Amino acid sequence: MEKNILNKMRQLNWVLSESTTGSLSYNDLSKILCEIVGANILITNVEGIVLGAGYTNLEDASTISDDKGSEKLTAFHTNKFIEVKETVENLHGEECYELLGQDYSMTNKYHCIIPSFCGGERMGTLVVARHGKSFDEVDIALCEYGATVVGIEIKRNINLAMEEEKRLINAVDKALDKLSFSEKDALEKIF
Repeated sequence: MEKNILNKMRQLNWVLSESTTGSLSYNDLSKILCEIVGANILITNVEGIVLGAGYTNLEDASTISDDKGSEKLTAFHTNKFIEVKETVENLHGEECYELLGQDYSMTNKYHCIIPSFCGGERMGTLVVARHGKSFDEVDIALCEYGATVVGIEIKRNINLAMEEEKRLINAVDKALDKLSFSEKDALEKIF
């Protein structure tokens, strides 16, 4: 059994090592976690936008689309998940209503809500659910490790986007510096 846990952790470590190339998507990560834990996985950021999803049963998908075509949690779920500061494990039956709402229809599943942090900053939430079998300590440990990987990935992508924005601003600044006085004057009049 210990070797099995080690192999599962190595799969998640592979995600971290491959992510530096930028070739792994959140959907790939959620599918790997789905296989490792044998449960549905939903990765969201702090705004409730679904970054990745892996389902053992496709009928379990329960997100909505926003005006940009992105999958998104409801505002209720987004707010409730952000309130979770540490792992909530094995919600089942009526226990689900507080976090998932009175109209939630899949209370027959076991749920774990795992906050994802990086550097003390909340990056998102990992929602894990499966039928029939509660999550044991090994499952929860793997999910929490997966949430850490998710947090690192989200933070890395935010940092890459900020670096790209800085690079573009610097390129524009350099281009403006090379303009003559009359070209700058004409540009100002155009804007």
